[in-house]
Amino acid sequence: MPGGDGTGPWWVQEKNWNCRSTFGQRYGFRWQRVPITKPVIVTKDQQKNILKEELKEIEAEKQEVEKRLKELTEHD
Repeated sequence: MPGGDGTGPWWVQEKNWNCRSTFGQRYGFRWQRVPITKPVIVTKDQQKNILKEELKEIEAEKQEVEKRLKELTEHD
């Protein structure tokens, strides 16, 4: 609202209200609830598996880029 920072006017700043716009709606006040979640703990084995999968995806993307570059250089 006033400063564009989502805090709204001075008289609602201490009430945990937020003034934000959403798609298809006008500016308005709404109660902001933040869900309480537990942190995710990832083991070393899980981290290794995640990184291996990411590496496979990166290598596949690299091959696609190299293929496209080859196609473009052949047409020149």
